[in-house]
Amino acid sequence: MQSGILTQQRALLTQERTLDTQRRPLHARGAARGPQQLAAEVRRLAARPADWLSRVRLNPDGRWYERIHLDDSWEAWLISWLPGQATGFHDHGGSAGAFAVVWGSLDECVAGSAGGPVVTRAEAGTPSAARAFGPRYVHDVRNSSAATVAVSVHAYSPPLASMTRYDLTPGGLVASGTEGAEIWLPPGRRVRGPSRRSSRPRGPGCCA
Repeated sequence: MQSGILTQQRALLTQERTLDTQRRPLHARGAARGPQQLAAEVRRLAARPADWLSRVRLNPDGRWYERIHLDDSWEAWLISWLPGQATGFHDHGGSAGAFAVVWGSLDECVAGSAGGPVVTRAEAGTPSAARAFGPRYVHDVRNSSAATVAVSVHAYSPPLASMTRYDLTPGGLVASGTEGAEIWLPPGRRVRGPSRRSSRPRGPGCCA
């Protein structure tokens, strides 16, 4: 599998080299955005890989992140996912959000109030690629593929200030802790983003 992952990483870099080398600035500062506006932002970013493709990295220790836009009203993140990497259940505090898959596919799991968890697939190049949601939305997102890398862009408004993690129990979701921005954004460093790999013991995600 390792050789297959390396081949995919080389394919990403080859695609980047074929794109226009002129990097245009990302969206200028504006008013706070709702879910559908954020969905439009991630679709716009997904359609402009020349702005971000050269930044993609793969990290076997956990999902790799880089924030590619920040102003007072919204932020955007670029995330890569090796097979099996996941978020675990989490919300986004008071922020609305959206994400679009630009390479591979991701499974999104929402723990419904009746009938059990619901899993849907977001796949690059299809109408399902982009998802949008309001504040306090709880989901688990993961790359369920056994051999394919996934890359996605995410947007939040206002920029994430905190997020709560949850364990999925027979009785439903149970909050297990809240993280503040200081945990995932040490000053002056490019670091992993607002959620961590769910392989540590925090309770299973429903896409497993």
